[in-house]
Amino acid sequence: MLEKTLLPVVKRGLVHLDKLLLEFAGPIAAELSLEAYRKWQTSGRTRPSDMRYYAEILAANIDDSNRRKLFMTRANSVLMGLQTGFLAAV
Repeated sequence: MLEKTLLPVVKRGLVHLDKLLLEFAGPIAAELSLEAYRKWQTSGRTRPSDMRYYAEILAANIDDSNRRKLFMTRANSVLMGLQTGFLAAV
């Protein structure tokens, strides 16, 4: 799924965000992540600074507003970890 042209930090972020969605959406998360990835790729917003947009696309799949907010809070922590270098490679 991950293209070679993406920066390693972006690839790590996608993997971590997809794993986070799994916690919120269960087994369907893989399919939702693939759809989100396609939408994100098509948008052209694929730089490290655009990772929040990917998280927002994923979050749109969570119906409950409280769980969606919690997902975004945790996604922001993931993104902060990427920026500071504290997020381990997967």
